[in-house]
This record gives sequence, structure tokens and C-alpha cells, in this order.
Amino acid sequence: MCGRYTHNLTWEQIVNLYRLTLPEEKPEKLGPNYNIAPTHVMPIIRPAGNGRELD
Repeated sequence: MCGRYTHNLTWEQIVNLYRLTLPEEKPEKLGPNYNIAPTHVMPIIRPAGNGRELD
């Protein structure tokens, strides 16, 4: 069984949904992807100080 998923949120939707504090600017290569495989490198959201950051 393959664990593929999709990513189709805009940068603004991600910031609002996860209440991101960092980075303030949209990452260069962040865009929709409708066929993400377990081996693809994708951004993650993690704790950062008093907020969360996209890494």
C-alpha cells in the first residue's frame, strides 16, 4: 500500500491554518502537488519559540 497524498493549500491558507510565525515570506518551491509519494521532500511544520515554522 502506498501512502501518497496531495498538497493544494495556498501559502495564506497554511499560515492561517497553522498560525505560523516563521518564515514570513512564502517558500520558493511551495506549490500544489497532487501526487506526493513517501520519498518526496516536502515542508513540515514544527514548533519554533512561541509559535510554529514551516521547514
